[in-house]
This record gives sequence, C-alpha cells and structure tokens, in this order.
Amino acid sequence: MRYKLKKKYFNGVPANQVRTTSPISFMIDDQWKLLMEMWSTSKHKDTCMKNKVSCEQVKFPQGTGSQSYIAKAYSMVDMESMAAAPVEDGHHVKSSIEVVSQVLPKSSLFLQNVGLAPTNKSS
Repeated sequence: MRYKLKKKYFNGVPANQVRTTSPISFMIDDQWKLLMEMWSTSKHKDTCMKNKVSCEQVKFPQGTGSQSYIAKAYSMVDMESMAAAPVEDGHHVKSSIEVVSQVLPKSSLFLQNVGLAPTNKSS
C-alpha cells in the first residue's frame, strides 16, 4: 500500500505540491506526515536507488509463483525424464497430464483449476 501511495502522491510531485494531509480515509494526517518525512530522507532515497539498480541487474526474475526457480527447474527435469522413459511391456505411454500429475505435489489443485482433472467435491 505504501508503494502505491508513494508512487501516486509523492514520486515525481514537486516538493511544494506534495499533500500535507492524508489522501486516504483510513490513515490519519500524523501517519501521512511520518511517511512524507521518511520518504524525504536521503537515507531512504539512497536505499530506493540501490534497490532499483539491484532490481535492474536481475537476469532471471522470479516468475514461478511460490516455488523457487531451482525447485521449478528440478520439476521440469523430472517431468522430461518421465516423459522420455522407455515404455515397459504391458504398460501404456504416459500422457503429459499423467506426467504432470505425478510430479506436482498431491496438495496442488493446478490440474483441477485448468480443467484437466476431476474435482473431488461431493454434491
């Protein structure tokens, strides 16, 4: 919330036009003034600049939800090796849905959410 407030009411706004009263109903003016003071300090500005530079240097941003990048990579390797495994006599070739359902944690609702597995809801 503070990020959105800072972006909307502080960043890029000339110092003489920054609000002195709270722009939102659930924050009192004293709380707003404390935020303004914090955002105005040179230490806070330096920290923001360092964070921005660090963020720009990330080559592989996290885009795998709650699973870490390394865990996701291992899951992908597991799925690829299961799909490429030779089929034993009397067994059928595993579909991609079967492979994914074996690799995903049992608590995952992914297949149900995308409509590839039946839901276990009782009517």
